[in-house]
Amino acid sequence: MVSKHLKRFVRYTGENLNSLGLIGLIHNCRYLGIDEVQLVENASRSLSDFISKADSSGKVVVVCSPGFEGAVALAAARNLQKEKEVGIFILSGPAGNGKTFSKALIPIEKSTFFDVARSAEEGREGLARLLDGNLTILEAISETGHLYTDSLRYVLRAIYGYREKHRLRTKVISLNYPRRVERIKLGDGLSQEPDYIFSLHKKGYGLEGLRSKVVVREIGIPIEAELFSGPGDMLSAYIPRHRDYDKRMSGKVVVIGGSKRYHGAPVLAAHAVNNTLIAMKIGAGFARLYVPETILNAARSLSPNIIVSRLGNTHLEEGDVAFVKQDIESANAIVIGMGLGKEKETADAVMAIFDIAKSLNKKTVIDADAIGVINDYGRLWPNAIITPHENEFRSIAEEPPDEEHLYDRASAAVREARELNAIVVLKGHNTIITDGERVKINGASTAALATMGTGDILSGIIGGYAAAGADSFVSAVAGVHLHSIIGDSLGVDYGKHVIAQDVLNDISKTLRVIERLT
Repeated sequence: MVSKHLKRFVRYTGENLNSLGLIGLIHNCRYLGIDEVQLVENASRSLSDFISKADSSGKVVVVCSPGFEGAVALAAARNLQKEKEVGIFILSGPAGNGKTFSKALIPIEKSTFFDVARSAEEGREGLARLLDGNLTILEAISETGHLYTDSLRYVLRAIYGYREKHRLRTKVISLNYPRRVERIKLGDGLSQEPDYIFSLHKKGYGLEGLRSKVVVREIGIPIEAELFSGPGDMLSAYIPRHRDYDKRMSGKVVVIGGSKRYHGAPVLAAHAVNNTLIAMKIGAGFARLYVPETILNAARSLSPNIIVSRLGNTHLEEGDVAFVKQDIESANAIVIGMGLGKEKETADAVMAIFDIAKSLNKKTVIDADAIGVINDYGRLWPNAIITPHENEFRSIAEEPPDEEHLYDRASAAVREARELNAIVVLKGHNTIITDGERVKINGASTAALATMGTGDILSGIIGGYAAAGADSFVSAVAGVHLHSIIGDSLGVDYGKHVIAQDVLNDISKTLRVIERLT
């Protein structure tokens, strides 16, 4: 049962939240049927109430840009105009969640009670006109990041320069003071340090050492949006490409697997890397697959998109480690284990590869036969991601969980993640993803993927996200969610008659559907 123990999971949702994490939660709320506009209204009400109590002046200047925070700031301005003079400066330009911002802007533009200026139309003169007299400044632009570097610096210089000249009668309140971007150097001895930092849902990162007073307010995001994976988690793993990207900039993944006995699994994983990330327009532009010589030609014949290199004669051998070392060192992510077999010299070679990856804290997805080596190897490293099914987990866990109880499974996964110093993806109907501090649960509505080879596709997807630049934990969560919704879709089309190749073929179509949702 989930609901009975749900509150126990709160401690596993993290104390801090970055910008992409907040956007992801908002999308997960939408996935759960919670209206984004309602979240804006909840946040704006808390913000406007706070400003009313903290501000003794009769004027508030709202400086915002398109995005969720900008929509919250505009809605707060609408609330404040009943009791104060409100001026609004909009830093124009593209940003995510533009539709929500546009909706929040409509009542502002239709009203005659606001003095509105825009950077694209009035520029510095418009902002200078608004910054006049005894006032409070609500700043909701820090999250725009590099998209507006020059304009952002000018606006922040204007805000903090005005506050410096009129400190006794000017306060600056920053909405979600940069959770993601570095503080911008303003020059002239100006400090980008607001009087108050108003954080939505949870406090951001990097606020230590600031003299600002941090205020955190809930906005109606339920624990389900944090605890259960959704489309927002895939968005959090999205790494945009600019037009000058080449395949090396897009990330390199190395897949190591296969033996004379098994050859399909690593090939499918390598395919999953390429297909997933090409479809996402973010991924590993370069994939190298290592397989034994006996299946080398078969692997090469399956796809012209992957560089296939030789391992030992029939299986991975210790002598192969020096051969693959250079690729491992230059890779952005490694996927290892599928179909390697259980020969003693293969296990020794896997541990030697672990040593290389551990020394570099390399993002490494450890699956199948490579999981069997962990008991002999011991503690892993923070960017190691192990993907055991129930039986594999029982072989490495000191305290195997009660399979029937979700909380017991999650607790066991957390203990093992801490013990191994790694990320654990405990696969099952409710897959648990944890780094020992955070927990995500992904529920599947079908058993369609309970067939041989589909788990190897999951390893390839996670490796692809990691190679493209996403954080290891984020990659694991996004990969598991993508994998499960593909399974749900295939379950509708094919029932329980699904094989690994079906998953591979469905990746692009499913990603396009998810992109429309997000």
